[in-house]
Amino acid sequence: PTNVGKSSLLTSLTGAKAEISQVDVTTRRPTVGMLPYKDIQFQLVEAPALVEGASDGRMEGPQILGLARNSDGLILMVDLSGDPLRDFNMLRSELERAGIMIEKPEGEVEVIRRSGGAGVQMIGGGTLVDCTLDDVRRLLSNYRINSALVKIRGKVTLDMIEESLFSSLTFKPTILIANKLDAPGAPENLARLREAIDEDKIPLIPVSCNRRIGLEDIGHQIFRMLRIIRVYAKEPGEKKPSPKPLVIEEGSTVIEAAKKLHSKLYREFKYARIWGPSAKYPGQRVGSNHILMDGDIIEIRL
Repeated sequence: PTNVGKSSLLTSLTGAKAEISQVDVTTRRPTVGMLPYKDIQFQLVEAPALVEGASDGRMEGPQILGLARNSDGLILMVDLSGDPLRDFNMLRSELERAGIMIEKPEGEVEVIRRSGGAGVQMIGGGTLVDCTLDDVRRLLSNYRINSALVKIRGKVTLDMIEESLFSSLTFKPTILIANKLDAPGAPENLARLREAIDEDKIPLIPVSCNRRIGLEDIGHQIFRMLRIIRVYAKEPGEKKPSPKPLVIEEGSTVIEAAKKLHSKLYREFKYARIWGPSAKYPGQRVGSNHILMDGDIIEIRL
């Protein structure tokens, strides 16, 4: 919807010089700002307003939906001084018609095809339902996929894995921001909105950009929404780790972190030492499959 305060939000959070106006559809092209949070810089991109009919090509719909599809997550914004429930339902409908789901499914699957003979491996910490890894290997072999990394989250069936090979649907974790909390009628409209959505799936943050109410929680909610962790690399012999963290997915292992840090650390990995939440004691020696946690310090030995 138009004129909900997206430019005011971007400016308040990042200091980016977005054009702010009471005129509908002021934002004509994406505007970028950086939000610092716990040693991370989140890139926020304000897109032009998504309007009814966008999925059919109205206004700049295809470009906006393409931007949404390529993002790591979405922030939807509605206006509490109007009809926020109607606007939210319109946004969800346009995204779904473009193959973008904003409510987390029970299980998620991503099949990453690889070259070479590494075979089929499974990562991600999910659970197979009514099937085994051998069943997955046989299924993929039927489609001539003999080397792949299968990422699963939640509860996943064999049918879901097969569907993932062909589906163009994509899930984007989403936060709903309800602006103009200080407007007349806002409390009643907010109550209607809360009744209609599942906040376990789509967190709802009521804010007033004008009065800077509720903005302090947004960085934390983005961090949670993206399901990421911060891992700090330390050189052997050094007392302190790098102040800049490696940002990786929740559930990532030591060897996955090593690969992101440097190909040599991945190829010549022998073991690692860990300090932090996932370590049983400071400097614990761990293998390649040790699962990291947010705030861990990692020292890789070759």
